[in-house]
Amino acid sequence: MKPHLLCTLALLASCVGCSWGKPLPELAPLINKTLDRAVVKISPRDVLTIQFNSRPEWTQAQITVDLEGNASFLGLDEPMQVEGMTIKELTRELVNVYSQPRIGIANPQISISIRTFAARQITMAGEVRRTGPMDASSGKLTLVEALGAAAPSEYAETDNILLLRWSAEQQKQLAWRIDVDENYWHIAEPLYLQPRDVVFVPRKGIGYLNRWVDHYIRRLLPFGIPSPLTGL
Repeated sequence: MKPHLLCTLALLASCVGCSWGKPLPELAPLINKTLDRAVVKISPRDVLTIQFNSRPEWTQAQITVDLEGNASFLGLDEPMQVEGMTIKELTRELVNVYSQPRIGIANPQISISIRTFAARQITMAGEVRRTGPMDASSGKLTLVEALGAAAPSEYAETDNILLLRWSAEQQKQLAWRIDVDENYWHIAEPLYLQPRDVVFVPRKGIGYLNRWVDHYIRRLLPFGIPSPLTGL
């Protein structure tokens, strides 16, 4: 399992029974500062194109990034982990790989592009009527909009919503408990979500951790986790 996914589960576990969330107007500006707006990063299901200007026989028109974030390139024995990399970073890495004596392409001139973008998604979980992935490709999806689309049930504890975000810059998982009371909606700065965020809406009085993980997390996220959670 990828390290950042283990961090996600550890934070989910540690936050059960935590104190109530902080008001949305207080947290929104702080959370927005962690948004990764700088560059486009490669995501699972993206389709890449790689072109060798001096060696056209090495060119690949369609390379699909698999669900684990790997892509297969000609001449490499194993798929390469590319998820989260920028095109510039991947180009630099491949130039280094193809320059090695084992492959021996002298001064490779490589051009890489994302031919087709996969949907950039967040995950809604917990006490909502529409759980699972939600498109966040626009970069303008707010927490309030996501909650409106997911439709919290009458049992939802909306004053204690958990937002998890992987920070590529800090290389760690960030977590916030947020009070998203509707009285804050018109006075708070919009809190923007980004791809790979997980929004968990707890049930009032939720108790048993393993049942919670099984019902809300294990069935939703696209990776396996051990059971019970305390075995991590």
